[in-house]
Amino acid sequence: MPLLGVAGCVVTDNFPVRAQEGAAADELRQTESSKRPQRTCVGCRAKKDKAGLLRLVMQDGALVPDVGGVLHGRGAYLCRSEACLKEALKKRDVFSRALRSKVSAPDAGELLIELTGCRL
Repeated sequence: MPLLGVAGCVVTDNFPVRAQEGAAADELRQTESSKRPQRTCVGCRAKKDKAGLLRLVMQDGALVPDVGGVLHGRGAYLCRSEACLKEALKKRDVFSRALRSKVSAPDAGELLIELTGCRL
């Protein structure tokens, strides 16, 4: 249980921590979330935590999902929603630009079928 120490400090595990309120607390929370890796979705262009996005890489000329995040090479990140993939497919050469390699739209369409089981 935290104890209130001298000069408004909260003592936890024998380490004093200054109590944060208002704008300072919001700034502290932002700093903590910014320590997590951020990536931009190629579909909606929203910045999100890397863990919440699906990484796509080129393997032998085909676009494949990197679910474990262990495949080598440049990755394109995409929200885990059908809407974001559809939006990315509407944009011209979005996967080619992100991966800096030629990717054709049918490969991405087949990826949607593979991931979600539905067609565009």
